[in-house]
Amino acid sequence: HIEMGLHVFFGCYYNLFGIMKRAGGFDEYLRIKDHVHTFVNEGGNLGALDFRFPIGAPISGLTAFAKTEQLGLADKFHNA
Repeated sequence: HIEMGLHVFFGCYYNLFGIMKRAGGFDEYLRIKDHVHTFVNEGGNLGALDFRFPIGAPISGLTAFAKTEQLGLADKFHNA
């Protein structure tokens, strides 16, 4: 499985939120949480992608990848 984040760029969350509002469950059932992906690397070292950013997607994703220690500068450049 390779996650490319297309669900964010194509607005799937906005569509889901619209469905939840029309069904009457948006205010009652939507649970927003801090969005941090934590990884256990070789040797038990922890790394993270921290998507907490006040602007939201896709800026939060770009910021998470820019700030992560999971990738070196060359890897970030090649994935940009």
